[in-house]
Amino acid sequence: MKIEWLIAALLLAGGAANAKPVDGNQLHTWANVSQRFVYGRQVDGYVVASQSFFRGYIDGVVDALGQSHLICLPDGVQQSRLEAIIMKYLDAHPERWDEPAAVLVLAAV
Repeated sequence: MKIEWLIAALLLAGGAANAKPVDGNQLHTWANVSQRFVYGRQVDGYVVASQSFFRGYIDGVVDALGQSHLICLPDGVQQSRLEAIIMKYLDAHPERWDEPAAVLVLAAV
C-alpha cells in the first residue's frame, strides 16, 4: 500500500507543470537527446534542457524512493551510473514506455 501512495504522489508532482505525468516515452526521449550532450553532437538549448530534465527527474525520483526506504543505493553511486542503468532498462523494455516514468525508474534501480 505504501508504494502505491508514493507512486501516486510522484505522478501528481511530475504532472503539475506538464498537465500530464511524465511517462516512459518522454523519459526515453530526454535520455536519447541528452546523449547528444554527452557526446558533443548537435548541442543546442533543446539538448541541454533535455539533459537537465532527464537528470532532474531521475534525481527527484531516486531521492523520493530513497527517503521512503523503497530503495537503498550504495554510498557514492554516481549520477552517470544511474543514468546509464535507467537508459539501458528503457532500451530493453520499450513495451513499458507508456507506463509512468517513476514506475520505470523504480523498476530499473
